[in-house]
Amino acid sequence: MNAQFAGLGRMVVFDLRRSWLRMFVWALVLAVLVVTVVEYQKTTFPTQADRDAYAAIANTPSVAALTGLPYAAATAGGVLNIKLWMSNAIALALVSIFLVTRNGRAEEEAGRAELLRAAAVGRHTLSLAGWIVASLFAVVTGLLCGATAVAAGLPVAGSMLMGLSFTGVAIAFIGVAAITGQLASTGRAANSWAGIVLALAYLLRAVADVNAKGDTPHWITWLSPIGWGQQTRSFGENRWWVLLLPLAFGVVCGSIAVVLERRRDLGAGVVPVRPGPVHTSPLLGTALGLPLRLQRTSLIVWTLGVAAAGLFFGGIAKLMEQLVTELGSSPIGAAITSGTDTPVDGLLGFLLLFIAVLVTGFAVQSTLALRADESAHGEVEWAAAVSRWAWVGARIAIPAAASAVMLFLGGLMQGASYGAQTGDPAQAWRFAAAALAYWPTVALVIAFVAVLAGLVPRAATASAWAAYGVLVLLAALGDVLGIPHDVVQATPFWAVPQPGRPDPSWGPVWLMAAGAVVLAMLALWRYRSRDLVAD
Repeated sequence: MNAQFAGLGRMVVFDLRRSWLRMFVWALVLAVLVVTVVEYQKTTFPTQADRDAYAAIANTPSVAALTGLPYAAATAGGVLNIKLWMSNAIALALVSIFLVTRNGRAEEEAGRAELLRAAAVGRHTLSLAGWIVASLFAVVTGLLCGATAVAAGLPVAGSMLMGLSFTGVAIAFIGVAAITGQLASTGRAANSWAGIVLALAYLLRAVADVNAKGDTPHWITWLSPIGWGQQTRSFGENRWWVLLLPLAFGVVCGSIAVVLERRRDLGAGVVPVRPGPVHTSPLLGTALGLPLRLQRTSLIVWTLGVAAAGLFFGGIAKLMEQLVTELGSSPIGAAITSGTDTPVDGLLGFLLLFIAVLVTGFAVQSTLALRADESAHGEVEWAAAVSRWAWVGARIAIPAAASAVMLFLGGLMQGASYGAQTGDPAQAWRFAAAALAYWPTVALVIAFVAVLAGLVPRAATASAWAAYGVLVLLAALGDVLGIPHDVVQATPFWAVPQPGRPDPSWGPVWLMAAGAVVLAMLALWRYRSRDLVAD
């Protein structure tokens, strides 16, 4: 083998050994979601007449913007695509991006890539091994999702094409992450830039689907890797040839990344890091200043994303009112509208819950800086005159304060967007206050992640994201899974009083706030009493 790729097989095995658990968990979760939604729709839409009625109300601009054009919506597979395709494809793409960065740019940032290259490992071996492992994960996950759909009774061809369309989207973004890993000089920047490309791809797809004529896509959809995945039209026309597009895109991006890696220095990015000012800010000399500077880009991107989500949710609420009314007798419809004055109030509260879920995703990522910073430069910081409590407290305070701002802004944007349609500007402040009610829930998650980082540092990242996945699953699909709604309402997100519901109970909110304080103190104590864990 070319010396540039020496040791590739051993490096692939090494990456598989260090990442197998998180890949296994995510593959299992996405496959279980397929079975869950199939079983749910068998109960909700048991007859062809039920599916025909659903297809009629699902063919709206709001559904097209959220989940794509409803191809073959009157079939069991078509309903599955409407309800699950977008979430599974984006989740697999995001996990693949994180895998590529973890096994590539993050290794350079930590200095381990330099040690590996000093041995019998080629220049491009580390990167290529990471891309191969991420691609294998995407293929296996896609096949597993397809196999579970077949096992649930759906057509073989449509099921396998659906699963491989998830794979196709993921491979396209593995290529994107391969390039951003060469352009950026840090793992955080590489993930952020790849995430921005994913968001733009989703936006392009949404614009194309809203402007489509019937089930004929607008030409813009062919500019988006997410659009390519949907144009396979599984359970409908079953266009297998479309899978060649993301595969070719991934190969081209990988080739570009190899060329970029050949032309840059180890540890550096193609886009140079801007030189800092001659005199640093006084804030950077404090315990809070460094983590705040390291997370600055992430804070800006997440804040803009939450604000955009709020505007979008508020804008589609009126359009989706009829859809929620039609689904009122279904488990999810009853969960949304139960106890509210109007269906649109229930829908707005449900969408506000998803803003809280989005902000909690940021909080998990930001709090895990405890683990990332300890591994990357904790030894240098802890050797200085920095209190462990101050060091940990700063990394808890950032997500806590930022999440409050994001919740307020997301609720404000949702209320303002909805109020602009109804002529009631007071809705902006109503939903801003309602969104802030979720802050104790987010704070509880922040404190829990901090405890994981203190008690089980090596397993903290995987455990935190797994716990977050369970919370999201309960929030979004608890009623669909057949869990009694009283139990679902006791889960952290549903326990928060939502707008439009009379006689709200604030006891669970205060209990979560108290729990967050207790867990935060436990995390502070644990960090103060244990040794540094580098990796």
